[in-house]
This record gives sequence, C-alpha cells and structure tokens, in this order.
Amino acid sequence: MLEGTVPSGPTTIPEISAQAQMDTLAKEASEPHAAYYQRAVNTLPRTHSRDRLRTTESIMFVLTGLEEFTLGCVVNAFVRGLYDPYLRRKVMNYGGASCGSLWLSYDIVLQTQKAIQEKKLLEEQLAERKKVVPPCASTLQIEVPALRFPI
Repeated sequence: MLEGTVPSGPTTIPEISAQAQMDTLAKEASEPHAAYYQRAVNTLPRTHSRDRLRTTESIMFVLTGLEEFTLGCVVNAFVRGLYDPYLRRKVMNYGGASCGSLWLSYDIVLQTQKAIQEKKLLEEQLAERKKVVPPCASTLQIEVPALRFPI
C-alpha cells in the first residue's frame, strides 16, 4: 500500500568534502560573526586539524606540519569569506589571514569591526556638530569701536 512512496533502499545524504566546505566558507549578510566563526571551527576536525591554544603556557601542545598547513588554509578561508569587503580588507591589513590561529583571527575580526563602528559613530557625531554650528561662527570677528581723541 505504501510501497510506492517509501524508497526501497537506504537514503544517503551526499557529504561535502572538506576542501569544498573550505572553498565555500562564506559569511552570510545577516549571519552573526560568532555563528560564522563556529562554522569555521567545525571545519577543523574535518580537515584533521585543530586550532592553537589561547595560552602559551602549554609547550606540550605542538601542531604537526599538516595541522599547521590546514589551519592556515582554514584561517585564510575564514577571512576571505567575510561578507563586508571593507572589513575583510582591514582584517587582512591587521594580519587576520596570516596570524596562524583561528581564534586570534576571529578576535582581530571583532576588534576591527568594533573600531569601524566607533569610527563611524565619531564621524556621525562630527557631522552632527557641523550642522549645529553656524558657518560664520568658525571665523573670529572682532568689532572695534572707532577711537575718538579730544582735540
């Protein structure tokens, strides 16, 4: 009775290769940075890599050459996939793509985004102040009454 609607064999979902996952790693316009970072972190086990520790106290934690290489590829893909081209360029200028750690790259993204927002806010405040101040108030005008001496 239901034979026509149920597949006869096992259904498999095609798995995306780790390389394809890194190549297509891109932040969506409305996606929070934290969610995008988590997607990048999830690619690390698939590429047989791991991120560096946040502390330098553990000298026992050393990445292999393959882990170093794949971590660098994931970090680079993470930065290349940033949605905002201005933010992406700034993060690259600050070494976000070559810092050697995904968490550090994410931190650079957050700090850069914060700096961009603060700069934009300051520019808006400055523009607002220029609207309030009349144009003639920017120059100093002094009126001196005519001097009269008695004769």
